[in-house]
Amino acid sequence: MTNSIHTAIVANAVDKEAERLGKPVSWFRYATKHSKSERYRFLSHKEAQIEILERLALHLKGKLPELTTGQIVDMIADYVNAVYQS
Repeated sequence: MTNSIHTAIVANAVDKEAERLGKPVSWFRYATKHSKSERYRFLSHKEAQIEILERLALHLKGKLPELTTGQIVDMIADYVNAVYQS
């Protein structure tokens, strides 16, 4: 079960990683939703972002052992997409 503390930890980790890389958080976005079909399409040339997000998810798994890696990945994606849309 995720809660606001978990969400804050994930968001903080993503923010710190973006700052460390000198990139905006929106740089991590690797898929976009098609407006008509509602399906996701992966953006090209996003291997670096995916590798960094995988490493970040595994690091966070150590800090949040009560969550599955899948839950952490979902939280990262939700945060990156929320930042992108704002």
